[in-house]
Amino acid sequence: MAPRNTDPLTDQSSPYFVHPSDEPSSVTVSPVLDGCNYHSWARSMRRALGGKMKFEFVDGTIEPIDDDFDPLFRPWNRCNILVHSWIVNSASPSIAQSIIFMENACDVWNDLKERFAQGDLVRISELMQEIYSLQQDSKTVTAYYSQLKILWEELEIYMPVPNCVCRVRCS
Repeated sequence: MAPRNTDPLTDQSSPYFVHPSDEPSSVTVSPVLDGCNYHSWARSMRRALGGKMKFEFVDGTIEPIDDDFDPLFRPWNRCNILVHSWIVNSASPSIAQSIIFMENACDVWNDLKERFAQGDLVRISELMQEIYSLQQDSKTVTAYYSQLKILWEELEIYMPVPNCVCRVRCS
């Protein structure tokens, strides 16, 4: 069995590893954040960052390194800048301008969440109306169900079903 590489810069399982193909435009997220689609954007962004093993830079798992003498400062800074660029490039121009001067990718992530993740009663009402008025008409069952499932999943984001926390599960 080959010895495991312990250098975080060359160990491909390390969040500090940056593949040669990773660049500011190497992450494409759909949809682009426009202010009305935070939840679907955040889900896509989580997947993209997770695929690059960089989600820990925005969820707070990897804390910022401010000490220039820390051996992980340069790798952390490089990854932070890269993640920040990916987020900026996945936002509409007006939103990108509002986060461009922030230094820490985690702060950017939290700022966007604070601004756009709030429950939107108008959107909940719209979703419920769309669900109630959706008809199969000439759509195939698959197309109808897919459209309904998309609406249900978005509504679930705004109105999650509560989980039972009782010691003895409710029935």
